[in-house]
Amino acid sequence: MAVAANATDRQTVVYQNQFQTSHWQNSFTLDKSLFADLQTGDVLWVLAAKDETSIGYDDNNDGTATDHAWYQLSVSIPTSGSWTDIVNSADMANVPYWSTTLTEGQVSSIKADGLAFAGHCVYVKAVAFGSTFATTAVQHWDSSSNAWSTEGFTISSDKDTWASQTLNTSGQLSDARIGDRITVNYTTTATSEWDARVQISDATDNNNWVTLFDFPAGTKTSITFPVTADNYSRITSGDIRIGGCNYDVTSIILETTSLYYRLSAFDDNVALANIPTQYAVNIDLYRKYDWNTTLCVPFDLASVTTAFGPTAKAYEFKEYNSGLMFTEREHIEAGKPYLMTFDMTGVEESAKTMTKTFEDVTLNTTLTNSAESGGLTFKGNYTPSFDMTGKYGVACKDMGESAEPRWVWGFYKGASGSKLNAFSAYFEGSIQAARLSIILDEDETTGINDNNRETITNNGDFYSLSGQRITMPSKGLYIKDSKKIIVK
Repeated sequence: MAVAANATDRQTVVYQNQFQTSHWQNSFTLDKSLFADLQTGDVLWVLAAKDETSIGYDDNNDGTATDHAWYQLSVSIPTSGSWTDIVNSADMANVPYWSTTLTEGQVSSIKADGLAFAGHCVYVKAVAFGSTFATTAVQHWDSSSNAWSTEGFTISSDKDTWASQTLNTSGQLSDARIGDRITVNYTTTATSEWDARVQISDATDNNNWVTLFDFPAGTKTSITFPVTADNYSRITSGDIRIGGCNYDVTSIILETTSLYYRLSAFDDNVALANIPTQYAVNIDLYRKYDWNTTLCVPFDLASVTTAFGPTAKAYEFKEYNSGLMFTEREHIEAGKPYLMTFDMTGVEESAKTMTKTFEDVTLNTTLTNSAESGGLTFKGNYTPSFDMTGKYGVACKDMGESAEPRWVWGFYKGASGSKLNAFSAYFEGSIQAARLSIILDEDETTGINDNNRETITNNGDFYSLSGQRITMPSKGLYIKDSKKIIVK
């Protein structure tokens, strides 16, 4: 089964939501499975924000539970119950974008134990890892020369005098995407934090300037802010203004990356609702594949074999008539459930769970049920640990060493408490059978007629559609003497 190779310039988003740390009262952990592709030298970055709404802690001992004198974020490796900090930053009030290059030891520990997050009055909004960013100089409007320039400019030499310059009035940032970042590099003679200041704003439709970020600049040499779902439209379409006092800008850089959103069939750390739909994105889908697998994904795929490899086949539910009839399809539609078959010869069980990469796909999160027939409906599922009690999910049952065939695929009714992983599909209906057999039609144009129907009465060589030799087949569709045979 083919799996796309990882690109060298990629970042994978493993969390995008809004986790509230409060006053060290809450913490959360990202599972090690999310970091399976992590490599030594990758950059780990975290987007955070002040939480000025937290209650329950009086910083200043003045009886006010909502005031905060400081904001802190802890990012740690939770090894054997003892957290080892990668960062423990007390300046998250003014530096919302934090990143570090990971060592070999850190990568090994994260892949073994995952990452833990806690803090004081901070929201954790996004976590990602990947390669370094590609950089592009961004032009700004130089009012002294009345021209666009990539050279540095002086805001002011007086810390009490405010001045500004504008960029993006001609679309210099129109190609920015969520996950990119903008860096303003500068020099300053300030000796304390607020002796210099950088404010980044954008203009609304009625030309009112709205502050995106306001930083103390006196003890730093650069300010970096990310393009997020919240500010994307404002940054890419608005007029961005860099303003402040007491510093000289040396460059403005747009840093871009190939951003990959990770979807896991087993957890919902990156919710579908938080992935951009306004432009094509890259998706890393982490889930299990097998000889027979159900699939439902929130994007179109034009070619099944291009997406999943030469042995992959996709089937759409057609009807229920003593068995579940499926018809082969060459492409996959967003939100529609399918039965998939793969040749898993020689593939170890542990290797069937893998990351599959889909590039330049546009998300459509609407689920579309397949045909309803015989009281059954084939439905897609995007929810991890979906309750399958009384519903039918695809599985293979061991019938015992003496049985022929020993392994029988079908849709089996879920017992109480049984669960289904996300990005899969299931049958729901009033049928009471414990197992529903699968019948595959691989050629919709000719179908299967009476000339290739045959009742099995001997022990000839039959093969499943996946190439497995079957000594005594049960009901279903098989290959014999290069012909498709239905066993009744």
